[in-house]
Amino acid sequence: MLACAIFLIPTLSQAQKWTKVKSKEGKFEIEFPAEPKLDKKEKEDSKTYQYQLTHNDVIYMASAVVHDTPLNVKGLTSESLAESSLDAFAGVMGGKITKKEDFTLGKNKGKACTIENKEKGFKCYYKCIIIGQIQYQFIVMNAPSADDKKSRTQYFKSIKTK
Repeated sequence: MLACAIFLIPTLSQAQKWTKVKSKEGKFEIEFPAEPKLDKKEKEDSKTYQYQLTHNDVIYMASAVVHDTPLNVKGLTSESLAESSLDAFAGVMGGKITKKEDFTLGKNKGKACTIENKEKGFKCYYKCIIIGQIQYQFIVMNAPSADDKKSRTQYFKSIKTK
């Protein structure tokens, strides 16, 4: 029994401690596998709060763009705006969307996709949701060889908006 306990101690102590980030201005919280860097940007009609971290060759990014101008464009829903964001982001990344799906956060609906670029050697998991005047983007990007499904799942499951 003691031998079993001795072998378990190193395993338990190596469990990864995640860092909870609470963005008061962005009205969200999320957990990162280590301490992320905050970058704030201010434009004439919006403020961006972006947290980013590279950990074990995986990039984690969470951002909230708080718009001053209304996002309710006649004929467009928050879901269709999120869908446009997926397509625009894939274009900027030079990647191809290989999977699209709905993304739900509480009662709010957004969009999610997987983007791949085999030439540049990355796979990107992207989620976008618009709630009121805030556009949220959550990203995990890595080389296919560095894919960590367990950490990616924990990261995305930790998202909360206020």
